Amino acid sequence: MEQNITYNIEELHQQLEERLDELGALRRNERLSALLGAPFMTKVKEWESSIRRQKDIPFTIVVCGEFKRGKSSLINALLGEDVVTTDVTTETITLNRVCYGEHSNALVLAGGKRMLLTDQQLCRSELERILAQSKETSYQLELKRPIEFLKDVTIIDTPGLNDSLLEFDDMVADALMQADAVVYVFSVVYPLSGREQLFLKTSVLPQKHTELFVVGNYTDMLANPAQLERMQQEIRTRMDTLLPGQRVYMLSALDERCRQLEEERPNDTLQKQLEEEFCSFRKQVADLIQEKKDMVLPDRMERMMSGMREELGQELDVIEHGATIQQDALSKEQQSAKQTCDEIFAKQNETLHALSQRIELMEGDSLLWLSELAEQMRTESCHLDDIDLEDIRKYYAIYCIDTLQEALNRCMDYHTDLLYDDLDKISEELSRKSALKPSTPQHSFHFKMNNKTWTKGDNVSFVINQTQLGSSLVGVFATGVAGGMRQREMKNSRKSVIADIQQQYDKLSVTLPATVKRTYDQFARQIQEQLHTYFSDCVSKAQQQTEQLLEIAHRAADEKEEILQAVRSVRSLLDEIAG
Repeated sequence: MEQNITYNIEELHQQLEERLDELGALRRNERLSALLGAPFMTKVKEWESSIRRQKDIPFTIVVCGEFKRGKSSLINALLGEDVVTTDVTTETITLNRVCYGEHSNALVLAGGKRMLLTDQQLCRSELERILAQSKETSYQLELKRPIEFLKDVTIIDTPGLNDSLLEFDDMVADALMQADAVVYVFSVVYPLSGREQLFLKTSVLPQKHTELFVVGNYTDMLANPAQLERMQQEIRTRMDTLLPGQRVYMLSALDERCRQLEEERPNDTLQKQLEEEFCSFRKQVADLIQEKKDMVLPDRMERMMSGMREELGQELDVIEHGATIQQDALSKEQQSAKQTCDEIFAKQNETLHALSQRIELMEGDSLLWLSELAEQMRTESCHLDDIDLEDIRKYYAIYCIDTLQEALNRCMDYHTDLLYDDLDKISEELSRKSALKPSTPQHSFHFKMNNKTWTKGDNVSFVINQTQLGSSLVGVFATGVAGGMRQREMKNSRKSVIADIQQQYDKLSVTLPATVKRTYDQFARQIQEQLHTYFSDCVSKAQQQTEQLLEIAHRAADEKEEILQAVRSVRSLLDEIAG
């Protein structure tokens, strides 16, 4: 029956304005403000402002995913124009809002100000320089383009979640709240890690009226249709545990953009499949926009009004409890609050101890796996009879370091997923707010070779630091990892070079434990900081609620009765607004 329901948009706007006016009147009521407290009225104001901002925005698509998953490239391919910067050496450092209008770029500043930018100033280095010179803080960029596709839609490009989630947490959460559709982008190279599944479960699925598109990008990196089919099956298996029946689009933003520009395509073998899949994705998005454009306002407002009623209702519960609690129960309430805080601290210490032990075991596992891999590589290095000597001198050090680095990345990612599962058992809020990523270790793998071709006689030390996390430990040893030489047929080996390589593996065996230990030590410190912040916030919230409860409980009886009447009145208003 719902598909037969239509809405009078003008009437909806009028009803919404009336509800917002009621919120405004509630907020400006001095007596209610005195009874319910300034913090409550501040939250009412925040909700009123947020709803007013969102009511006139067209259909909104939020594109999100972890760092370097090709979100910006996907937007450009969808629009058929390079709108969003795609510098692969840096992550998106702003939340980019792409909408219809005359070509312009503007940084959104505090106080309603805008700083106009040229297209050349959109790269990270320029943005950071401009903000530093102006001493302004901005995390939002508004990009207007006269593109037909944007007439009925606004697209929001979010920062990489695993690198910027803490800094952009509120902005990403607000974007998801206003989203009419979410495009979640992952890489087929690292398909749907535990962190990615967790984000979908805790941050996207709760938006019950939000349409979801799941996109596997970089499909052009798969070798052939058979490998594509195997990857599709693997992703379907993972997705069915979370979202049974959810379609996953296997795309290549790079291939589509090359096709649009009539440039050389990245994968001749998969050209047809990639083009057809992207066309299907674009059509589904366009059809949804047309289908839902008249439903945007009621759907969005229902989400926001329900969220407002839930949050403000929790605040009213505390106020109501303070107005009804008996004086002889206050001491017990204070004791209960203290016990709650003590239990939180005890839980913190227990969790820290358990996770520290778990990370220590993980460190041992990683060292064992990496040592086995290094020994396997040492053994293989004795069988380089078909490898060109100059290729060995030029590439082997890079291959060795790159292989071990990627293996460590995979170990870290595998263990990070396990730790997210542990955090999720403690609290979904904790796992959602945590952005677990190891800092770059100062200690690194070293592998030196006398390389006259590469360095014209100098000794070169290849030093590769830990950078980003991969996706899964599975297949590290079976399928091999990054490094061009593992994919090459080597030729013309020399005993002296092999001996040099063997000697370097001896030195590497000393470097390896120190690198692994430093990486996991830094990871443990970060988790400790995350847990300390989370549990401290829990204690602070409990203490604030207790203080508020006690303050209300000590008021005069007639004032408390007036507070209860105010609570009932506000609840009734919220029910009416959200209904």
